Amino acid sequence: MLFRSIYFGGTDPGRFIISALSESQADGVPFFTLTQNQLADTTYLAYLSRMYGKKLLVPTTNDVYRVIEVYKTSLEARIRHDEKFPNEPRQVKPGESTRMDAEGHVTVWGQISVMEVNALMVRKIFDDHPRREFFVEESFPLDWMYPYLAPHGLIFQLNRQPLSELSVKDAATNQDYWKKLTDEMLGSWLNEKTSVKEACDFADRYGLGKHLEDYKGDKGFAESEETRKCFSKLRTSIGGLYAWRAEHAKDADERDRMYQAADLAFRQGYAICPYSPEAIWRYVSLLASRHRMDDAILIVKTSLHLEPDNQQLKDLLSRLMNYQ
Repeated sequence: MLFRSIYFGGTDPGRFIISALSESQADGVPFFTLTQNQLADTTYLAYLSRMYGKKLLVPTTNDVYRVIEVYKTSLEARIRHDEKFPNEPRQVKPGESTRMDAEGHVTVWGQISVMEVNALMVRKIFDDHPRREFFVEESFPLDWMYPYLAPHGLIFQLNRQPLSELSVKDAATNQDYWKKLTDEMLGSWLNEKTSVKEACDFADRYGLGKHLEDYKGDKGFAESEETRKCFSKLRTSIGGLYAWRAEHAKDADERDRMYQAADLAFRQGYAICPYSPEAIWRYVSLLASRHRMDDAILIVKTSLHLEPDNQQLKDLLSRLMNYQ
């Protein structure tokens, strides 16, 4: 990571730790730290302007309004498409919506729509700084980024040009990196050949960070709920990139290679924190897409055993059982 590159932190730990260890945030040493979650908030933009305004092209309030109009136009067109072609795949994401206030002004509404606007703001900052390197710790998946992303240790590098594919070398380097981490955190047992059942057995036994007398990994890590959630999210995010690459692969070999990489990353993310909603839902989605319903059901049943009152898991299990 080069000095004065731009880093988008997606979670509280992902921003706080980086900020705390920076030599100078104001000077971008070693890099400028932003969040992708608040770029539609003019108060946050005012803070960025005071902090970085002499060194970066910080979006203005007018930029926010323009981006919101672009998004609203796009959403309205996609809504019309879905209404006109109900049998085609939906273009509007679940949760995307707008609302009209008392004065008749249409505004974006809901977490999904706000993040879609944030995604456009991130793209503007990316386009406005063509000579800087960019790195991302994912908050929510931002669709436009996927062709540009490559794994970079715990996070992603956002490349200047789209990548035709992730090389075997880059994927292997990242897998080796995470194998060392998971060996330290969980014990040296999880690899490419580890079954979903073995991962679930481990989760069922140690998933709540209790009864660790014979735990082979870092017991302090196992006992820390927030640390487990953090690392699980990081690994699951990278698994999401692999899964996207598998869906958009140009040939069968690349598709299979990316599915295997996604499967391993999701298995690791799940073993790290089997009550993380992202780890559960993303892995279940991958397994279901590969018609591995028994494994998907086993994942949900294991997590439900850890959280027996979780209604979302109960509903998910019911849908999977009905589908099966």
